[in-house]
Amino acid sequence: MHGLVDIRYAHRCLSKQQVEAAHNSVTASKHTKITLMPNHSLNIEGELEGFVFECSADDPASVLPLSKKTFSTTAIYECVPDNGSTYQQAQRQYMNVFPIMEALINSLR
Repeated sequence: MHGLVDIRYAHRCLSKQQVEAAHNSVTASKHTKITLMPNHSLNIEGELEGFVFECSADDPASVLPLSKKTFSTTAIYECVPDNGSTYQQAQRQYMNVFPIMEALINSLR
């Protein structure tokens, strides 16, 4: 039940550890996909950086590759509603994410 690892944008060869980290990121759901970007790397803690991660809206939050630095790095999160709602409806729904982010950060401590 593995997702997809896409390396077409990776400009450097992947180390064994980077390949393992990418595959570990998509093991929780067959609907997950990780795309390694040209700036992919492993940080000092051995965590993969420089990627785009996609999953199904039906997947639990546990499939997300969160690290202790997830909210202290530059990241773009895009939530695409697949229920036909308009952007404004979705925006109102996702506007108050700070309590959720705070709970995630506290759970990682």
